[in-house]
Amino acid sequence: MFLAEEEITLALDGERIHLRPSLRAAARLERRHGGFPAVLRALDEASVTVIADLIRECAMAPTNAPDLLVTPGLGWRLTPLVPALQVLVLGLMGFDPDTDDDPAGVSDADARITFAEVHGRLYRLATGWLGWTPAQTWAASPGEIRQAYEGRLDLLRAVFGSGEETGKPKSAASLDDKFTALMGHLATLPGARAA
Repeated sequence: MFLAEEEITLALDGERIHLRPSLRAAARLERRHGGFPAVLRALDEASVTVIADLIRECAMAPTNAPDLLVTPGLGWRLTPLVPALQVLVLGLMGFDPDTDDDPAGVSDADARITFAEVHGRLYRLATGWLGWTPAQTWAASPGEIRQAYEGRLDLLRAVFGSGEETGKPKSAASLDDKFTALMGHLATLPGARAA
């Protein structure tokens, strides 16, 4: 995973808006819009409300772009933003195309876990295991927290040993296969719309 690539840059009315998928934004957006499946559906429909909310929650610096987007007659500007915002939502979900881990960060035994519960687990990992402050934790992305946690586990294995093989084999699954698995997982979450 290339963590620096989690930042998304949009160009809107001559303004460059830098967006970052923080844990705080993930928790707020997931709760406010009834889950990430609903956010992705709203993006497919180029929802002004969801696009403005994504920009408002994830902007790294103050911007008036969300207020401009809700101005009547400006909806035509939204469609070009959708692909970048879909990538942003995947970052908010903690989806990592470079690992063979479960895309939602849960095991098969936890197949019905919600993203709100995933966010809670990530918060506990960052503040408990990693010793980060709440502010540091809320500002980090789900991917950064997972990578830092893996780094902590690697450290503990190096210091104390594990009795297991430390290197994980690289997944043979393609990015398309991983995305399909993620979408299948989303369909099993409570509140997901049946196709």
